[in-house]
Amino acid sequence: MPESKSPILKMPELSPQIAAYWRQVCQQIHVSAQAQRVHLSRCVVLLPFAQLLPIARHYWALAYPDGFVPQFLSTQIWAKQLGSFQLASHDISFEAARDILTATQLLAQSGLLGNGLAGKKYDEWDKNNRDLLAPRLVEAAYEISAGFVAIHPNERLALAEQLRSQHHNGGADSSMQEWLRLENGLAHIAIAWAASSRYASDVLFDIPLVQAKADMLMLMPGFQRDALAHNLMGIWQRESPDSALVLPLLIPIHSGQINVYKAQNAFDEAESAAACVLWHLTNGHAPVALVANDRALTRRVHAMLRAQNIRIKDENGWKLSTTRAAATLMSSLSACSHRASSDQVLDWLKNSDFLEQADIVALEKTLRRAGLARWQDWVRFISADTEKSTHTDADSNVLSSTMKVESLRQTMQGTHKLSEWILNLQQLLHSSRQWEGIRIDPAGERILTALHLKENAAEDFERLAQAQTRMRIADFEKWVNLALESCNFIPTDAYDDAEPQVVILPLNQLLARPFAAVVIPGCDEVRVQTAPDLSGLLTPKQKAALALPTPEMQHTVTRQAWQNAFATPVCDVLWRAFELSGESLQMSNVVQSALRGTGSESMQLSTEQLFERRVEDAQPTNKPMPIGAEMVPKRLSSSAYEKLRNCPYQYFALQMLGLVEDDELVDEISKRDFGTWLHAVLSHFHRSKKYMKNKAVSVDIYAYTAMINIAAEAATQQLRLPADAFLPWASIWPHVRDGYLKWLINHEASGFQFDQSEWACQTQLRDLTLHGRIDRVDHLVETQGTQSVMLIDYKTESVSKTTQRVKDPFEDTQLAFYGALLEVDTLRAAYVNVGEFDTKMVEQTHIVEVRDALIEGILDDMNRIAGGAAFPALGEGTSCDYCAARGLCRKDFWSEAS
Repeated sequence: MPESKSPILKMPELSPQIAAYWRQVCQQIHVSAQAQRVHLSRCVVLLPFAQLLPIARHYWALAYPDGFVPQFLSTQIWAKQLGSFQLASHDISFEAARDILTATQLLAQSGLLGNGLAGKKYDEWDKNNRDLLAPRLVEAAYEISAGFVAIHPNERLALAEQLRSQHHNGGADSSMQEWLRLENGLAHIAIAWAASSRYASDVLFDIPLVQAKADMLMLMPGFQRDALAHNLMGIWQRESPDSALVLPLLIPIHSGQINVYKAQNAFDEAESAAACVLWHLTNGHAPVALVANDRALTRRVHAMLRAQNIRIKDENGWKLSTTRAAATLMSSLSACSHRASSDQVLDWLKNSDFLEQADIVALEKTLRRAGLARWQDWVRFISADTEKSTHTDADSNVLSSTMKVESLRQTMQGTHKLSEWILNLQQLLHSSRQWEGIRIDPAGERILTALHLKENAAEDFERLAQAQTRMRIADFEKWVNLALESCNFIPTDAYDDAEPQVVILPLNQLLARPFAAVVIPGCDEVRVQTAPDLSGLLTPKQKAALALPTPEMQHTVTRQAWQNAFATPVCDVLWRAFELSGESLQMSNVVQSALRGTGSESMQLSTEQLFERRVEDAQPTNKPMPIGAEMVPKRLSSSAYEKLRNCPYQYFALQMLGLVEDDELVDEISKRDFGTWLHAVLSHFHRSKKYMKNKAVSVDIYAYTAMINIAAEAATQQLRLPADAFLPWASIWPHVRDGYLKWLINHEASGFQFDQSEWACQTQLRDLTLHGRIDRVDHLVETQGTQSVMLIDYKTESVSKTTQRVKDPFEDTQLAFYGALLEVDTLRAAYVNVGEFDTKMVEQTHIVEVRDALIEGILDDMNRIAGGAAFPALGEGTSCDYCAARGLCRKDFWSEAS
């Protein structure tokens, strides 16, 4: 925590304007109560938001330290004091988890979904649009209820009828009529739902009950007009004009010091905002208000300040769905989906204690080696694999782990009522040992409450008719996600009774609050827009009837809020010049207009001066020179030796140390996967041809086409390729097939005959075993009676790249290495490039000389490794660009001297 250079100021000294305002308010309350002979304890003062309650009581204590204190309340707190409220089954609860169920039932009962669009069946229309319309209905009902909550319960139904009669019903062309029908239907349902609901604040309209506990009502207005508070004030004024009083709104007389900082991007802006806060705290300006214009930006600043041990009170919070506990819970649901990916299941297991860590590692290693992106494909694969007569203990452990996971996933399948799904989710979290971790997390505790996961809480939905519909896990997952998205999590950090140094809050809640400084990041044109977002289903006339905010009212509120912020003793305004995408930004017109309205010059400052710049000497690293004399290989493959030739360090890291990257588990079929499939197809095809060589088979393009198509089906089944993911490659297969068969017929006409495919072979070279798998071996009977062996390796790369491989014969490793495995002197070797439209053979004409030279090179290299030669990082070009060991060799940070 920064050390202050001066004592932290006391509340009255933080902002003289606010202190003067509170003295005026307290004096007016005291004088009015005395004039009406009302005891202060029976005087209710309604504040615009609950965060003002302790501040009001503090200033009252300063003004009148002796005597009674008025009841400083908000409308919500006042309603709770007057009596408990029980929701009816179809009331708006302002709990999205419950209201979305009611909205879905109301849509079904209204017939709005059943009419459908031009010829669509009800089931299809309902399935495709229920999830879209129900959240929108909830959103509309919440907006409209803000107006109805301020209307006396006895007057709501009449107002609802008036609103429905004002709705737009025609005037659109035929292409828009159906959508207008939906808009009107949603508006009518939302109006009826909001008008027929009861609200917790309805008790405030029971004037005899209220006046039994209070004799005088006063209202402190906020920037945003509180329709309920003003309507209550109107009722009280009609009943007894002298017992109701509207207090003055705070109007700042002059602005404080305003500093404007232009940051380059979001990261720079967050660092600059945190630096502004720390500077104020270091100089004794506390508490500091941090205005939350942008959730992501605010959370980043919050994290930076927490790292400096700053005491923070967050009144704004963030979406419950963005917390770690929510991510843990959602990963469990995603892993239990019927279409769950292997990665989703692995992510769930890694964040639970369901399996031992060693079992998870073994499962992941086997799963990635199999390359099955979908968990169900993996379960089918390993279940079929159990039919093998022999398997290792490691295989048995992986099978056991898979079956345990699948058994737990099966508890989340089928269709159930919501209360049953909640109980199933409880059991899942307990079985996977995630429950306790979620429960002890403050955000997790809030999640358990929001989703009714606590003991016996699921019974809340047993009594609701709208919660009796049976749903699948996908619908339940949507319900959970919506519930978490609609809830805010406000952390409650305890600092042993110490006052917070920083308060995070919305701009409107700066009203009448004494802060020594305010920092407002996110003041660009995207995050503070000129036109307020007032989209909805109601017309301007209907909004006026409900006393809902209009654009003009919103502009006034925004202007007043910025004027109030600029009246803080020190106000730092920050905006970014560029998005992370590179798009340029300007300062918000709203902020610029508010700055001009202050009548004083703001200071345009650079973010550079917020930071202490330190120049440090670069410390480049030397090239790595490891020695592997004690790890001389016993086996060597073609790909491993090619690494050694391209970059010794790459060979040392990836082969000798075994530091390999995990394979990705993705549905998409890559070009490499297509190449693997093509190798399998050609192997099946040529083996079938060899088997049928003594039978009367027509050797023509049509017979070959039929045979290779059968081979393609066999290869697809063998590799378990999903049909939908393989579709893009299946579309080019006919061109590849025809080009290959055309080449093959000409190749066979030259006298070549197929002998072997996918041939795994090895040979001994002193103490070293060379091993590899050769794509194909042909033989050719020469006219002199001698027989030559043709070694073939398939390539699906560009022809130019294949040609480049043999341009310098002694630079090519693969064909020469495979030639060493065959130990044949009458040897020929070639790459066969299988392209999309054409197949070409590129022969290595000096294969015997290159092979012999390669063998000598291998022996020499092994001797040097055994003798303690180093493995320098010598890679260049593509071998370096895509090297998995680049982060280890630190090539980008080498010193020039090395």
